[in-house]
Amino acid sequence: MSIHNNAHSSSLDRSSLERLAAVFRAFGDATRLALLQELKSGARSVNELQTALGTSQANISRQLKVLHEAGLLSRERRGAQVFYAISEPLVMDICEAACRKLNREAVLAPAPRMAFAS
Repeated sequence: MSIHNNAHSSSLDRSSLERLAAVFRAFGDATRLALLQELKSGARSVNELQTALGTSQANISRQLKVLHEAGLLSRERRGAQVFYAISEPLVMDICEAACRKLNREAVLAPAPRMAFAS
């Protein structure tokens, strides 16, 4: 099922808007953004992500579930470990666009420059 505008309509229906909102909500948490940043360089195990972020495995797993359910991550079991990777190429584009917006604001009110680093 895809979300797109009908040629005769300039707005999305309510169901499409709800699905779109769910994707944007997935970006609405600093821990989830940190996970995406860690996954920028490739697949990582839950244990690797927990070590990198320094938070509990329960928190990491909860946030990975949100990202996976939003269709942004893929999940693969390898033996006893589960690995996650970014499955939606637009994830990094969205994060970089948000950083560009914050950088434009920083020109008006000086603040550190932002980049979605690896």
